[in-house]
Amino acid sequence: MDRLKRLLTACEAMRDDLLMRADIDRDGTRAVNVSNSRWEEFNDAIDAATSTLSLPTPLVGSLEDIQTLKKILIMSVMNREPDFIIGDPANPYLVRYWLRRDRPEGSIYLHCIHKSDDDRALHDHPWPSTSLVLQGTLREVLPEGSKLLTPGCIASRSAEQAHRLEVVDGPVWTLFITGAVEREWGFHCPNGWVHWKDFTDPGTNGQQIGKGCGEL
Repeated sequence: MDRLKRLLTACEAMRDDLLMRADIDRDGTRAVNVSNSRWEEFNDAIDAATSTLSLPTPLVGSLEDIQTLKKILIMSVMNREPDFIIGDPANPYLVRYWLRRDRPEGSIYLHCIHKSDDDRALHDHPWPSTSLVLQGTLREVLPEGSKLLTPGCIASRSAEQAHRLEVVDGPVWTLFITGAVEREWGFHCPNGWVHWKDFTDPGTNGQQIGKGCGEL
C-alpha cells in the first residue's frame, strides 16, 4: 500500500507540474504541450517510485487509489501518439505508451489491451515483469489454471513463466513494468518451445497470423 501511495504521489506531483507549466485546466480540456525534458522528468518520477516496487498481494490499494492512478497515467499520454501499436491500427491488439524509455534495468509501459493473446499457445517474455491492472478485466491463463485480474490486481512473472492473457472486459489498461532483458522469448507448443519469430509473422506487426506451432 505504501509503495502504491508513493507511486501515486510521484505521478500526481509530475501531473500537477505538467499542468501548471502548460497553463491548462486541471480537467485536461485543453491540450498539454510540454517539452521532452518534462517528459523525462515524468519518466524519472515513475522510475524512482517503482525502482523497489514489490507488490505481493492481489489487491495493492483501494479502488479509489487505482482510479486516481489510472486518470493520472492516461492524462500523461492523452496528447501524444502511441509509441507502438500491435495489429491493425484501426483495430489494434495492443497499444503501448512508454512511460520510461528503454534502459538497461528495464522499462515502464502503459498498455491499452484490446484483444486477447493468441490462443494457440502460451508465451513467455524476455524479461521479468509486473502488471498492475488499472481498468477492465483480464483472465490470465497459466499451465496450472487461470485467474481473473481486475482493477487493483497485480501479476508478477519471471521471464520464463508461460502465460496468456484473455480480455474479459475491455479495453484493459495496465501499468506494465519490466526488468532487464534476460533471454529470447517464444511460445510453449506441444512439441516444444518455438521462437517468437518462427511462431508469429513478424513482418506484419501482428496483422497476420504466423505459422504458430506448425498449424499452417
